[in-house]
Amino acid sequence: MKIFSTLILLLTFIFSATAQDKAPVVYQIKNVYQNADLNEKAIERFEKNPDLHSDTDEIMKLFKPIKGKYKVVVFMAGNYGLGANDKKDIFHHILILKVNKNNEILDGLEYCLEWAEPPYTSRLVRATKKGVKLQKGLQISQLDFKTFESGFQEGFNFWTFNGIIDNLYDFKEVF
Repeated sequence: MKIFSTLILLLTFIFSATAQDKAPVVYQIKNVYQNADLNEKAIERFEKNPDLHSDTDEIMKLFKPIKGKYKVVVFMAGNYGLGANDKKDIFHHILILKVNKNNEILDGLEYCLEWAEPPYTSRLVRATKKGVKLQKGLQISQLDFKTFESGFQEGFNFWTFNGIIDNLYDFKEVF
């Protein structure tokens, strides 16, 4: 009986650890900006200058909205994954979405703060599918993110992240 109990406990632990790795990452609202827009000048500068692609400070400027006529929502998420030296590590993600008055997504960027894969360029991706309704439980993959790295990676879609959107901010539903 003791062996059976130990086996059940071990299987439960293995199942929990495996299920946790496959569970979707939840993007939680960090901030909501009314009458805002994405900083297209900073995005254009980033696209034209590959030297900025490994500069975290320059990348973070892309996630600071400017004045405009849209609603901009910034999300944060964290997940476990294999980092440097194949060690399990926490990865932090930032997502910024520009939406219209009908809550349709017009543009968006996503970035992993701890990206360290060769060739050590940024892990910045941009939403290519427009008009998707921003709603609780939205699968991030529906936005069809693609990198806009210059050179051999241009347009390469390596982003198959399992993430979903949450709609609570300051204990209130935003959308």
